[in-house]
Amino acid sequence: MVLLDGGSLAVTGGDPAEIVDQLLRAGIGETERLQIPGGVLVPPGSVQKVLQIFSATGAEKLVPARSGFHNGAQAFDGPPAWPMHALPPGPVFANRFPDDASELRDVPALTTDQALRMPANVLYVVKENGALIMARKPHDPGGFGHVDLARGEKVIAAGEAKVLWGTVKYIDNASGHYLPNGDAAAAAAVKAFRNHGFQVSDERYINKIFDFKSRKWVKK
Repeated sequence: MVLLDGGSLAVTGGDPAEIVDQLLRAGIGETERLQIPGGVLVPPGSVQKVLQIFSATGAEKLVPARSGFHNGAQAFDGPPAWPMHALPPGPVFANRFPDDASELRDVPALTTDQALRMPANVLYVVKENGALIMARKPHDPGGFGHVDLARGEKVIAAGEAKVLWGTVKYIDNASGHYLPNGDAAAAAAVKAFRNHGFQVSDERYINKIFDFKSRKWVKK
């Protein structure tokens, strides 16, 4: 577990769920924390509380933070996540083909800055921690897929999207590995793109189903 203190404080290197549970028991609520890859970020007003909670573990280390509370997720490896209290309630979706997760393929994932500065058709997943992960849609039908993007983990949304210089032309739920569906999956997808700087309206989300006759994803 590592504590980064630069006005705000990050708790990383442990089980995020366990960290959140301890923070909740200490009275640090949803509006006082921001989920980041592998941990939780809290604002300056809660730093002393957090230090008291974890001081007995003997595993913490203080180093200068590279950024503050509002954009602290950018200071860590992996894609930034959006505030935990903004996560819409709803189901998570597991990979339906476990064998495909036994040998995950490498994915040329896009950074948010790259995706905002290009026209592209992308595959995306939104992981349980709110992280949005994108990659250009492969030309080879046998190339990498959503299970590779998510590294076999559960997701709250997944599908394809068309982005054009920071504007989302459409988002859908076309993922055979996860088959995300419902209003919560749609809300999670739209919210994740917005929180990563994209311009997108709710109407841009297209709910699709797989048509076995044509072997294509079609609008539901």
